[in-house]
Amino acid sequence: MFLTLTFVFSFFTFSHSHAQKANDNYIIDIYTTWPATTISNKDTLSVNDTLVVEGDLTLSQGAVLNINENAVCIIHGNLDIGTDGLLNIYENALCIIYGDLYLNNKVSLSIGAHLIVGGDLTSTANSDKIVATIDSTAAVYVLGEVDTAQIEGFNCPNTEDYIPYTGEEECTYGDIISLEDNENDSTGIYDLFVLGDAEKGVYPVYSELCAGGAAVLSAVYDTAFAYQWCDSSGVEIDGATGVNYTTTEAGEYFVKIYLASLDEDPTISHRAKVVGTSLNVDIVENETSVCYDATAEFTLVGTDGATVFYHINGGSSQSVVLGGGTTTVSVSNVETDQTLTIISAETDSVACEINLTSSITVNAIPTATISADNGPVCEGDEVIFSLTGTAGATLTYTINGGANETLELDGGSGVINVEDPIEDQLVTLVSVINGSCTQILNETRTVVVNPVPITGDIEPD
Repeated sequence: MFLTLTFVFSFFTFSHSHAQKANDNYIIDIYTTWPATTISNKDTLSVNDTLVVEGDLTLSQGAVLNINENAVCIIHGNLDIGTDGLLNIYENALCIIYGDLYLNNKVSLSIGAHLIVGGDLTSTANSDKIVATIDSTAAVYVLGEVDTAQIEGFNCPNTEDYIPYTGEEECTYGDIISLEDNENDSTGIYDLFVLGDAEKGVYPVYSELCAGGAAVLSAVYDTAFAYQWCDSSGVEIDGATGVNYTTTEAGEYFVKIYLASLDEDPTISHRAKVVGTSLNVDIVENETSVCYDATAEFTLVGTDGATVFYHINGGSSQSVVLGGGTTTVSVSNVETDQTLTIISAETDSVACEINLTSSITVNAIPTATISADNGPVCEGDEVIFSLTGTAGATLTYTINGGANETLELDGGSGVINVEDPIEDQLVTLVSVINGSCTQILNETRTVVVNPVPITGDIEPD
C-alpha cells in the first residue's frame, strides 16, 4: 500500500548491542545504526523500527531479512542476499538501498510495500531459482540497470520503455523505473532517497516553477572543492559553479561535484526536476455591477484544493480554499465599488505570487419624483407633469391606470405631456431602473380637468 512517510533521524547512534539477539535472531525495536554487517547462515534479522546500515549488508546462506510493518531499513552500501536467502518487506514498510541489490541462487523476494535500489538489480541464478512475490499495491524502484530475466515474477523485460504500473497483466509488481524519474513516484520515497544521499544528493528533488519565478537547486554535499551544474543532456551551464544554482527554466538538472580538485573525476549527482507549475487561479466575472446594499460576489476558479490569498479594496489579507476547483467570495451590504485582488496561491508543492484583480461597480438605488406644472385646466388644454430623478434612469408610469409607459430621464429630468384631455389626469410612477438597480414606486399626481362651460341663446319661458 502507498503511504507518505516522514522520518526524523536521531543524532544518537546505537551499536549491535542494542539489537536483541534470541535464538539466532536479531530484532531491531529502536532506531539503530550498524556498520557494514554480515548476517550469519540461517540467522534472521527482523526490523520493527528503523535500521541504518552504514555500509554493505550481507545475508549469508539461508539468512532472512524481515522489514516488518511500518519499519524502515536504509542500507548505505549494497545488499547481497545469499543462496536460499529471503527478503520480506511488509505493509507500509520501506527498504532503501543506496548501492546494488545482488540476488544469488534460490532467493525469494516477498515485497508488500516499497523497495528502492539506487544501483543495479542483478541476479546470478538460473531462471527457476529466484522467485519474486510482489503485491500489486507495492512498488519497486530501480535507478540503475535492471536484470529481471532470471527472476520469476518480474514481468517487465524492457524497463527503459516501461510505463508506470496501471493494473495491466504485465508488471503486476508495481512501478519499476530504470532512470532517476521522480515524476513517476507519487509516494515521496524517491525524494527521501535522494535527499538522504550525502554524496550525490540534491534538493529539492522536484520543484514547480511559478510564472516569472525561479527555483533554487542545491547539492547536499556542500563542502566540495568545486561544482558545475549541467542540464539534462550534460551540457555545462555557464557560471553555474556554486553549491546552489538558480534557474528560471523548466528542465532536469544535475551537478558535477569535485571533491578536491578540478583534475579529478567528479561525482555525478542525482537529478533535480523543475517543471512549470500546474497551479492556476482565475476570477470569473459573473456580474460587473450590483446595487447599493446588495451582495457583490466574486467567483474564483483554479487548481482543486489550492489556497488563495486575496484582499478587497486594499484591506487585510484573507484566504479561501478552492474546494472542487472553485469558490465564491461574497461581500454583503455593499455601499462602494468593490475590487478583489488575488495576492498569491499555494498547494502542498508550490506557492506562487499572483496579481489578478476584478472589480464590481456599486450603483446607487435610482430615484424619481413627479410634480404637476399646471392645473386645474380646462377640457382640451394640455396637461404637463415634470419628472426629476437619477440621470439616465428609465421611468415606468401609467396614466389613468392604463398600460405601462416608459420615459428616459435624460440629465435627470423629463416631461409627460397629455394633450386634449377630457377628464382628470392621474399619473402613477410604477418603478425606476438604472442599470441592474430598480426601485419600486407608488407616487401619484393628479391634474383636474374642468369641462368647458356651455354657451348659447337664452330661450324665454
